[in-house]
Amino acid sequence: MNVEGFLPIFITGIVGGAIAEVIKIATALRAGTAPSTMELVASVIFALVGGGVVLYGTGAKPALEVAHLGAAFPLLFSAAVAVLTQPRDTTRGTRNITDYISFRM
Repeated sequence: MNVEGFLPIFITGIVGGAIAEVIKIATALRAGTAPSTMELVASVIFALVGGGVVLYGTGAKPALEVAHLGAAFPLLFSAAVAVLTQPRDTTRGTRNITDYISFRM
């Protein structure tokens, strides 16, 4: 199935980004620390970043490819945050928004 046009590609990219964020939230819950309100807001923003796939154009593209690219955008940004911030020690303590974005649960 192909998607074509600004809005269908943007929405499909957001769906891909949302899937990646659902995985991040599930990881936090499995670690025993529920995401805070700020972390959930960050997840919504990251899902919207998945819509940035429209930067690749609005021509006909396979929906699965667009969703994959939509999931990749927030994950690449999370990886960049993880690399640019200091790693935490292994003890459990309070988690800040940078730790959450970097998948440090």
